[in-house]
Amino acid sequence: MAQAGENPVTVNLHGAAQDFRNAFYCLGIRLPEETPYRIAKAWAEMLAGYRQDWRQYCKTFKLDDIDQFDGDEPFFIPLDFSQTNHQVEIRCSFVSICEHHVLPFEGEAVVRYGISDGHVLGASKVVRIVQSLARRLQLQERLTAEIAQAIAEAVNPMWVEVETVATHACIRCRGVRDSSAEMRCVATWQRHQEDTL
Repeated sequence: MAQAGENPVTVNLHGAAQDFRNAFYCLGIRLPEETPYRIAKAWAEMLAGYRQDWRQYCKTFKLDDIDQFDGDEPFFIPLDFSQTNHQVEIRCSFVSICEHHVLPFEGEAVVRYGISDGHVLGASKVVRIVQSLARRLQLQERLTAEIAQAIAEAVNPMWVEVETVATHACIRCRGVRDSSAEMRCVATWQRHQEDTL
């Protein structure tokens, strides 16, 4: 599967709109005139992660240099910057598209990491990394692992744990049609002595 930054393709909304019109026609449905273009625009937005590189959000800060923080970035100050037993936890929502049925799955991601040498990512940067990786055709298991690896690469922490809990439209709307089913995935990463990212 193509990743962001690999073989970029120009978005052709009018071509996509025509294909959506034809696809629904093959299913026996005549869409209103403007609907196919609206569908194309919506899917281009929901799959925007293919045209983004999550690495652009990897600006880190040193906790003892508060002047580096963006004005809109929430932050906290550990009691002793020399310690390495502090951790960050950020929760955010996400919407992704399951590659099996091309239907949405959505939920919450919890990103935790152990601060190394006082370096942290701005809270909004973590959210943007999650969103960039989610706005693609995904599997929840892979998305969870990709978020963990991205945080590990971005900030080189002592450890990373990412948990995602999501509901899947392919379970709610078809097949078993269970609106209460949730899926939970956890990915962890631990820095070893020889690790250099």
